Amino acid sequence: MDYGAYLVSLGDCRGCHGPQLNGSNSDFTGFAPNLTPGGSLADWSETDFVALFQTGVAPQGREVSEGMPWEIYSDVTEADLKAMFMYLKSLPALEMPE
Repeated sequence: MDYGAYLVSLGDCRGCHGPQLNGSNSDFTGFAPNLTPGGSLADWSETDFVALFQTGVAPQGREVSEGMPWEIYSDVTEADLKAMFMYLKSLPALEMPE
């Protein structure tokens, strides 16, 4: 889990998805979904998560928003993406802030 936490920190996921990774909707970042098990990530598989970073397409064929820099992470190894996913799935299930 520590390695996944490190990668999430290194990738500055909190910069858009909020300090607790439970989402954000600000003028600066726009909408960024909840990455804890309290959000839609709860229904994602590891394969879904990896595919998003390789293709820019979320489950059910939804393209990610322009604000999500998935292309930057498209060269991240599958093992690293899986470590990030395991870390995110280990977080408490938080609701999206108002």
